[in-house]
Amino acid sequence: MRPLIVVSLALSLVATAKEPSIAPELLRAKTVMVKILPGDHERLGRIASPFPDQNAVDDVKAALREWGRWTVVKEDKAADLVILVRCGQRGAVGTTFDKGRSTEYGSGQEREGAAASGNEPHRVTGMVEQQTPPKYDILAVFSPKEGKSAVYVAGGKIINAKPLWVLNEEGVLRSTVVPGVKQLREDVERAEARQAKK
Repeated sequence: MRPLIVVSLALSLVATAKEPSIAPELLRAKTVMVKILPGDHERLGRIASPFPDQNAVDDVKAALREWGRWTVVKEDKAADLVILVRCGQRGAVGTTFDKGRSTEYGSGQEREGAAASGNEPHRVTGMVEQQTPPKYDILAVFSPKEGKSAVYVAGGKIINAKPLWVLNEEGVLRSTVVPGVKQLREDVERAEARQAKK
């Protein structure tokens, strides 16, 4: 009978060890803000964030609204949590001006818009310097204070701040589906269920 108890206890400990721990802040939070995780170059104002990162912000906001756990807010001071996102594997971004229209390309998707003025020369191309992107998408949750300090540096590292929860994997910011938010939801709801049992 005792070997059965020992095996049962060992299996219980293994199951508990596999469960990710969730910071209490995630369970208490009511509001969240979503922004782009700035890179060191962007922090210095040398380059602008490309379209994929802004699209990821919009997709994450939509997924969070669908979940309905936290209210998405626009200002840091109103947020209990800050979610920072950054897309992996993007290249340099270029702009082509053609007859008063501009087209962004090379960032994973193309967008057209009116050029700043209609006086741009026909078919002029400009490239925007880009730092090395992370290999994988990053979705990280921070306290508001830590979120203000977080910076991405080449190699997929976040410096100056410690996330409460982070995913740094391929495809976690995939458009419309946003698997990263789905994983965050599962982790938070699992932790809440464990807490309710205590």
